[in-house]
Amino acid sequence: MLPRRAAFRPSAPSQRQGKGRPLTRYPLTDEEEAHIQAGIASDPDKPALTDAQLASARPFAEVFPELAASIRRARESRDPAAPNPAD
Repeated sequence: MLPRRAAFRPSAPSQRQGKGRPLTRYPLTDEEEAHIQAGIASDPDKPALTDAQLASARPFAEVFPELAASIRRARESRDPAAPNPAD
Protein backbone atom coordinates (compact mmCIF):
# COMPACT_ATOMS: atom_id res chain seq x y z
CA MET A 1 0.00 0.00 0.00
CA LEU A 2 1.20 3.49 -0.78
CA PRO A 3 1.84 5.98 2.02
CA ARG A 4 -1.21 7.76 3.31
CA ARG A 5 -1.78 11.10 1.64
CA ALA A 6 -4.02 14.04 2.16
CA ALA A 7 -6.66 14.80 -0.42
CA PHE A 8 -8.46 17.93 -1.44
CA ARG A 9 -12.16 18.25 -0.70
CA PRO A 10 -14.23 21.08 -2.13
CA SER A 11 -15.62 23.09 0.76
CA ALA A 12 -18.52 24.55 -1.20
CA PRO A 13 -20.63 23.47 -4.20
CA SER A 14 -19.14 26.24 -6.36
CA GLN A 15 -15.68 24.78 -5.83
CA ARG A 16 -16.80 21.43 -7.22
CA GLN A 17 -17.84 23.21 -10.40
CA GLY A 18 -14.40 24.70 -11.03
CA LYS A 19 -15.17 28.30 -10.10
CA GLY A 20 -11.54 29.03 -9.22
CA ARG A 21 -11.87 28.89 -5.45
CA PRO A 22 -9.25 27.08 -3.37
CA LEU A 23 -9.92 23.56 -2.15
CA THR A 24 -9.64 22.52 1.49
CA ARG A 25 -7.07 19.85 2.40
CA TYR A 26 -8.18 17.00 4.60
CA PRO A 27 -6.76 13.53 5.46
CA LEU A 28 -8.22 10.53 3.68
CA THR A 29 -10.20 8.05 5.71
CA ASP A 30 -9.06 4.42 5.69
CA GLU A 31 -12.12 3.59 3.57
CA GLU A 32 -11.30 6.26 0.99
CA GLU A 33 -7.67 5.15 0.83
CA ALA A 34 -8.71 1.50 0.39
CA HIS A 35 -11.09 2.50 -2.41
CA ILE A 36 -8.37 4.47 -4.21
CA GLN A 37 -5.81 1.68 -3.81
CA ALA A 38 -8.29 -0.93 -5.10
CA GLY A 39 -8.92 1.21 -8.18
CA ILE A 40 -5.20 1.56 -8.80
CA ALA A 41 -4.61 -2.18 -8.39
CA SER A 42 -7.46 -3.07 -10.76
CA ASP A 43 -6.24 -0.92 -13.67
CA PRO A 44 -4.55 -3.28 -16.18
CA ASP A 45 -3.28 -0.36 -18.26
CA LYS A 46 -1.22 1.09 -15.41
CA PRO A 47 0.51 -1.63 -13.38
CA ALA A 48 2.48 -0.55 -10.32
CA LEU A 49 6.09 0.38 -11.04
CA THR A 50 8.71 -2.13 -9.98
CA ASP A 51 11.64 -1.19 -7.76
CA ALA A 52 13.93 -1.42 -10.81
CA GLN A 53 11.72 0.98 -12.77
CA LEU A 54 11.62 3.45 -9.89
CA ALA A 55 15.40 3.25 -9.50
CA SER A 56 15.91 4.05 -13.19
CA ALA A 57 13.60 7.08 -13.18
CA ARG A 58 15.21 10.38 -14.15
CA PRO A 59 14.10 13.98 -13.52
CA PHE A 60 11.87 15.59 -16.16
CA ALA A 61 14.40 18.37 -16.78
CA GLU A 62 17.10 15.80 -17.46
CA VAL A 63 15.01 13.83 -19.95
CA PHE A 64 13.44 16.85 -21.69
CA PRO A 65 15.83 19.77 -21.10
CA GLU A 66 14.49 22.03 -23.87
CA LEU A 67 10.88 21.60 -22.79
CA ALA A 68 11.78 22.12 -19.13
CA ALA A 69 13.65 25.31 -20.02
CA SER A 70 10.69 26.66 -22.02
CA ILE A 71 8.31 25.94 -19.15
CA ARG A 72 10.68 27.64 -16.71
CA ARG A 73 10.99 30.70 -18.99
CA ALA A 74 7.21 30.94 -19.35
CA ARG A 75 6.74 30.81 -15.58
CA GLU A 76 9.43 33.43 -14.98
CA SER A 77 8.01 35.82 -17.56
CA ARG A 78 4.46 35.61 -16.22
CA ASP A 79 3.27 38.68 -14.34
CA PRO A 80 2.76 37.63 -10.69
CA ALA A 81 -0.17 40.03 -10.39
CA ALA A 82 -1.97 38.47 -13.38
CA PRO A 83 -4.77 36.00 -12.63
CA ASN A 84 -3.89 32.33 -12.83
CA PRO A 85 -5.28 30.84 -16.08
CA ALA A 86 -6.27 27.70 -14.18
CA ASP A 87 -8.74 29.66 -12.04
